[in-house]
Amino acid sequence: TITAEGASFIGDIQAITGLTMLAVREAIRELVAWAIVTNDTVEALREVARWKPMLPRTGNDPTSWLPAGYTPSPNRRYARTRPNLRRLPRWRRPDKPGAAPSGWTGRWSLLRRRGTMGPDLPEEERAERIARQWLTRYGIVSRDWWRRERPPVSWRAIYRELKRLEFRGEVRRGYFVKGLGGAQFALPDAVEWLRTVASEDQSSAGFVVMAASDPANVYNLPLDVVDRDPLSRPRGSGALLVTRGGRIAIAVEA
Repeated sequence: TITAEGASFIGDIQAITGLTMLAVREAIRELVAWAIVTNDTVEALREVARWKPMLPRTGNDPTSWLPAGYTPSPNRRYARTRPNLRRLPRWRRPDKPGAAPSGWTGRWSLLRRRGTMGPDLPEEERAERIARQWLTRYGIVSRDWWRRERPPVSWRAIYRELKRLEFRGEVRRGYFVKGLGGAQFALPDAVEWLRTVASEDQSSAGFVVMAASDPANVYNLPLDVVDRDPLSRPRGSGALLVTRGGRIAIAVEA
């Protein structure tokens, strides 16, 4: 329906498909989880993330005193006690998440289309953009970044673009970081910075405190480092790392 009609409100999707609102919401929730559809409002996506359908009760009736599967004898009356109000299921407002399904705001549309993702680019151009992005982000690029991030471009294409940048004089190739396998490409500024750090007296360097979950924490990268610091992965949501001169000095666990 969304492919044929384009961006649609949930009421229109229900009217075209003829499904119940509960079935439509379950289908949209699954499509959102698979990154196939999206909404033009952030609040609708938040509702999808926190919404849970109210499943039908399959157990015994809490208001009944009779055992499950009880069948009365023919022509025999039986007494029914007054239901216990404390055992009744809790009432839910219809407009609250998990209650009877109502509409979700915003329009639902396909995520992977040219209007959202942009036009399809040749592999060479995509490889060059990823190579420049990694150089700007990390300063040094090796095949380990491709194994870690798995972009939709082969490492062969990225390596070809890195060599082209090397021929232009924009990057340098060598062995800069111990533990990174294969050829390494680095920006000239990154190489000079590494030389400066290696020649400085680290005893006078200042301390840097960061959260262990900080994206800037390079000590937590899943790399095959020969000499991994045993303090590089402290446990706890509030764990901290204190570094000095590029080395971990203290690890604080929450």
